[in-house]
Amino acid sequence: LVASLRRKLGRPTLIRTLNAGIATHSPHIHGNHVFATAANRLDGTVAVMGNVVDLGLVAYPGKDPKLTIIPLVEEPLVLICNPSHPLAGQKAVNLAEIAGENLVGFHIDIPTRRGIDRVLREKKVNLNPVMEFDNIETVKRAVEIGSGVAIVPEVTVAQEVSLNSLAKISFRDVKLSRPVAAVYKKTKVLSPALEHFLSILAGK
Repeated sequence: LVASLRRKLGRPTLIRTLNAGIATHSPHIHGNHVFATAANRLDGTVAVMGNVVDLGLVAYPGKDPKLTIIPLVEEPLVLICNPSHPLAGQKAVNLAEIAGENLVGFHIDIPTRRGIDRVLREKKVNLNPVMEFDNIETVKRAVEIGSGVAIVPEVTVAQEVSLNSLAKISFRDVKLSRPVAAVYKKTKVLSPALEHFLSILAGK
């Protein structure tokens, strides 16, 4: 039972828990049964529906009558910038304070991007999009060299913040987060091992 990651979930503690638990409790189980993705919801659901994997971990899960969807976490989103940026010295800002900033964002096909855009529209905050990428690592590298600011899951920048290559700023007046859920086919009979680790992920 192996966690196969095509893209970073942004919740490494979930994956470490899954891998450690599987190795400890079910070392006899082999094969590619778990697929995790956060960048593109369709990657995970297509793999599940195609029986490529038994269980998917996806961000912003959509409704599908053929899938069982189990909410796991709400990952906080934060603003990141180069440490020399004028906002870098602040622990928190109001969303309106970033109006007009150059934005390094995710590609429009990525659910996290659409979730961020929705909040910006609701709050009537306009940014200046300068770059779009389909993965978190490239977004972080662009922000590190001063190309602009970005809004990303907080857990994905822990290392860069600790190394002071990025500054992290929370939002004071809005709660920005992305939902992460486990999905599997309703017709799928999960193994006892998968059921056990799914309960761990769900915090039961």
